[in-house]
Amino acid sequence: EDEHHHDKDPHIWLDPTLAMKQAEKIKNALVELQPDHKQEFEKNFAALQTKFTDLDDQFKAAVANAKTKDILVSHAAYGYWEQRYGLKQIAIAGISASDEPSQKQLADITKTVKEHNLQYILFETFSTPKVASVIQKETGTKILRLNHLATISEDDAKSNKD
Repeated sequence: EDEHHHDKDPHIWLDPTLAMKQAEKIKNALVELQPDHKQEFEKNFAALQTKFTDLDDQFKAAVANAKTKDILVSHAAYGYWEQRYGLKQIAIAGISASDEPSQKQLADITKTVKEHNLQYILFETFSTPKVASVIQKETGTKILRLNHLATISEDDAKSNKD
């Protein structure tokens, strides 16, 4: 179930193309505020732009080779992936970092995976590993860990991964 109640999907940073546009606006604002550092801002943005372009290309290649366009997620945060890459998110309760699924929810998750012939399940970085293992064992799917950057660990913050 979607835990956000917005008119627009707030997860815009998950689309590399839109994130690149945001980064460019930030770069332009920084250049305006600190013109002495324009060259540094431009250089850093160019490097980031390359990373976003590469990421977009990787997404396109992965989706082009996928047997199904359905993805199972803990909440509907991937609307921009649906728009950009043609994926269809199936949001299901019980697989988020904050939820521990009931037996019925585990059965429902397993049923959904089988009905949609899913090969992979996306789990948030901080979701419960035990839940992922149970679902993987029941369905034969591969588990992919996804850090959507909405939450980070203390270690990530200390090592500037935020």
